[in-house]
Amino acid sequence: MSEFKKIGVIGAGAWGTALANCLGRAGHAVTLWALEEDVADDINRNRVNSRYLKDVKDLAAKIVAVNDFEKIFSCDVIFSVLPAQYTRSILQELQGKLKTQPLVLCSKGIEIETGGTLLSEIVTELLPNCPIAVLSGPTFAREVGLGLPAAATLACEDLALSEKLADLFEQTNLRPYLSDDVIGAEVGGAIKNVIAIAAGIIIGKELGDNALAPLLTRGLVEITRLGVALGAKPETFMGLSG
Repeated sequence: MSEFKKIGVIGAGAWGTALANCLGRAGHAVTLWALEEDVADDINRNRVNSRYLKDVKDLAAKIVAVNDFEKIFSCDVIFSVLPAQYTRSILQELQGKLKTQPLVLCSKGIEIETGGTLLSEIVTELLPNCPIAVLSGPTFAREVGLGLPAAATLACEDLALSEKLADLFEQTNLRPYLSDDVIGAEVGGAIKNVIAIAAGIIIGKELGDNALAPLLTRGLVEITRLGVALGAKPETFMGLSG
């Protein structure tokens, strides 16, 4: 059992709710922060997030949804599941309020306004005392929320911490594979979605498998080149985050 007794999840969208449900079903006490008061009320009263994850009924009883950000401050570990472009503005609310709680980034994206800042770089700037981890992989929120099997990369430079974080998922349907390449996990998680959108266009326009195959293979090469240029390890992109 992990030493983290109280888990905070910031962001009650589809993925945040699914992740909270995954951890809550494993018996962990989860505080789920929702921006919208009606979303928090729906989860607490009806055990469902009708707005963002309506197909997942009977959310874990261990989840307590809140609209008050201060409820997150006392959590032992915090999962940030915010839209990438709002991560900075919301995490600013945590400045001076946290001690050394680990912050697990679960969003896929790169900050546009600053010209490509990684989310881990935002955390380093705003919350320098908080260790950083990244959870990234092929995880559809609905399937994880329903308890179907899934896997993801859990990247953290501190191996001992990554093992403690992995322990949180020991009794869940989500299997984390450990890595020490935070940058690679972030870049893979964000940029692979660009290739995924292009793949959808090819399928939608019925351009055939001959078009899809080079998009995927050459797309992976380009993602790897970009990641390595930013300081990532090339082998990371052969794993779940890529």
